[in-house]
Amino acid sequence: MAFNELAIMTAGARIVELERAFNLRRGRDRRDDKIPWRILNDPVASGPDEGMTTSQEELDRMLDAYYTNRGWEVATGRPTRASLGALGLDDVTHELDVRGLLGLES
Repeated sequence: MAFNELAIMTAGARIVELERAFNLRRGRDRRDDKIPWRILNDPVASGPDEGMTTSQEELDRMLDAYYTNRGWEVATGRPTRASLGALGLDDVTHELDVRGLLGLES
């Protein structure tokens, strides 16, 4: 069996889109994309990152960049018709659209 990097990357992207759609159907969206309190508030005790924390503003910027990279609606973290369609997930696009959970194109 030949190694096909593109097929593996596409499969991974489909998994992420499906996971997001699943979570949206259960009421989870950007508001739920959080990291543990400790990472935001407790400085790293030792090592090259000693004393560092992550601010909520920094986390918000990282989420914006991640959602943009995925082709999702930045404000909500919802997949878009384009992001789902590019992966052949038209059935998921339809279901999210019917439920009012499809992200707006940027």
